[in-house]
Amino acid sequence: MKYSVGDAIVTRDPVAYGVVISESSSDHVEVQFLVQDPSSLVWHVGCEVTHLKFERIAEHVSIDGDDGNAPRVWDQLGFRMLDGGSFVRKSDESGASDRLFPVGDPVFEVMSDDDDDDGEMADFIVPDAECEPFTQAVEDNDFVREMHAGVRWFDKWVPKDDRESSVRMGIQRLEARAAHVDDEIRFGRGMGALSYNCPNA
Repeated sequence: MKYSVGDAIVTRDPVAYGVVISESSSDHVEVQFLVQDPSSLVWHVGCEVTHLKFERIAEHVSIDGDDGNAPRVWDQLGFRMLDGGSFVRKSDESGASDRLFPVGDPVFEVMSDDDDDDGEMADFIVPDAECEPFTQAVEDNDFVREMHAGVRWFDKWVPKDDRESSVRMGIQRLEARAAHVDDEIRFGRGMGALSYNCPNA
């Protein structure tokens, strides 16, 4: 088995996740293990280098020499990459309804095979940089008042089961991603920050 720089490995007894940092030798490979911050639950690549014997490796997923494959490799192992050295375990995200995890750099987002930038919808998609910044609507009609009431209700909503918790977390992640994109647009145009989930607060 050939281990290459950037490949992901999983050890057995105990289970740990690591990144290969050098070409493998005859009986071991050098890795840096992921370490979790107990307060944020975010995982980072640790600084300590371990000479790991092959027999301790339970699973090996290769990036095939392309760093661009890393997000998909770590997704396969149950992690979402935030950037080149930070990760969130997907089971932590789905199990913590009261915690909002970082959105992460869009460059590391795993795209499905169905995502196609050159597909038939390409002419209808406006690049983020060309979008108009978000503005809060004035509550001068029933539709706007109902939308704002829905936003305020969502912020107070306490899920009753795992399914509702998963739905709430999915909405919060979409909200955070959209807010991040809009905040970048506003910053690039010299505009101030905006409260996205407090209509007319």
